[in-house]
Amino acid sequence: MSFPIESFQAALSKIVPGAIGALLSLQFLPPGRKWYNTFWSIVSGCSVSYYIGGATIDYFHVVSGGLIAPAIYFCLGLFGLSLITNAMNEVKPALDGLRKRIFGPASGE
Repeated sequence: MSFPIESFQAALSKIVPGAIGALLSLQFLPPGRKWYNTFWSIVSGCSVSYYIGGATIDYFHVVSGGLIAPAIYFCLGLFGLSLITNAMNEVKPALDGLRKRIFGPASGE
């Protein structure tokens, strides 16, 4: 059984590299953003880093004690926002293509 402080330290070792990457990715965003857009950019980068980073590390059997695991979390935090943006840009065309495949083209197309 692990103590709560050990669990907290394990969670921080996964979150901090992704948060640093997410903070660095803010310099590539256009200026003049509202504070809540900046906040959600950081949250999305940290979320992608934490969940997809953990899955990537498990899938490739990366040893958690080395430097590769934090590098994976950092890179996913850095590029997490662009991953989410590109995925969201592809949702509407994918749904339109699915609609055309199932129901055929609209009468005006």
